[in-house]
This record gives sequence, C-alpha cells and structure tokens, in this order.
Amino acid sequence: MADPVIAEPLKLQISYAITAIRDQGFVEQRVMIAAAGLEHAMWQRLFVRGVLTRAEYKNTHLWPAHAKLRKVLEEINVAVSIDRNHLPAMAAFADEMRRRTGKVWDGPSVVTKVRNYMVHPEEDQRELYRIPGLVTEVWVLARHYLSLLVLESLGYRGPHQNLSKIRGMAGEVEDTPWP
Repeated sequence: MADPVIAEPLKLQISYAITAIRDQGFVEQRVMIAAAGLEHAMWQRLFVRGVLTRAEYKNTHLWPAHAKLRKVLEEINVAVSIDRNHLPAMAAFADEMRRRTGKVWDGPSVVTKVRNYMVHPEEDQRELYRIPGLVTEVWVLARHYLSLLVLESLGYRGPHQNLSKIRGMAGEVEDTPWP
C-alpha cells in the first residue's frame, strides 16, 4: 500500500495536471490551474523532501517562483530553455524581457511572469496580449512541465508526448529525460 503522506499529495498533483491539460475553459484558467499544480509539485519536492526550510521556501527574494520551478525541473533533467521553433511567442517575450532587464529569460521565468500578470492586478494586464499566442504557449509549456513532474513522481520511464509542442506529427513521442 502506498504511503498516504506521499499518495495524497500526488493525487492532488495529478488532479491539477488533468485539469490543466484539458482543452476546456479559457486558456487563462488553464494557465492558473497548471501554475497551482506546479506550485504544489515545488512544495512537495523542495519543502516536504527537506531541500529548503519553510523560511527559505517562503522567501521570494531568495527563492522566487521561477528559481524554484527551474530547480525542480533541472533535478529531473527537463530542459528549461525556450524552443523558438515550437514556442515563438514565448521566445519573443523572453527576448523583450532580456532587453528590459538585462537577464536571460527561460521557460520557468516566462511561465511564472505570465502567471503573475494574470493573478496580480498591479501588473500590466496588456502585457499578456501584446504578443499574439503568448498565453497559449505558456499554457502548453506549463502543462508539459506539470505532466513530466507527475510522470517522474510515478516512477514512469519511457515514451511520452511532449505537450509543449503544438506543431508536429500526431502521435510523436520522446523518451522521458530522466535516467
């Protein structure tokens, strides 16, 4: 029988993943559900497993959301760079943010920034829609990240569909990135 301390959080993570992957509702809702699932996965992997203390996890200056997301993805060997061929709107946004801030922007940076534009009213909402396709691409990348975190949590190794690719051949699969 599965350990209930692990099994219950994994059920919740799977529930978020299923809801985020479905093509129902507004894309903004799907981004926010995926972000909630990613936050849950980050909490489980970083705090519950003892990688960060509660104070470290809650310190958003030391550990902003994009840094926590990047850490959990890199731990399972998931690429965090933005594929310009598959996610051109995200790449354009990342380029623009690099020009504004002087910092390199990757998938976790863009996913968390766009989520923040949606959730925090003080952010400029126009940023979401200035680049056509940005919100949709953030959704597909966030659902991809979340699905990989669930698959790895379940111990799955083998072929899977890359949910960040919205162009390509139907049925195309790739191996999981972890050993």
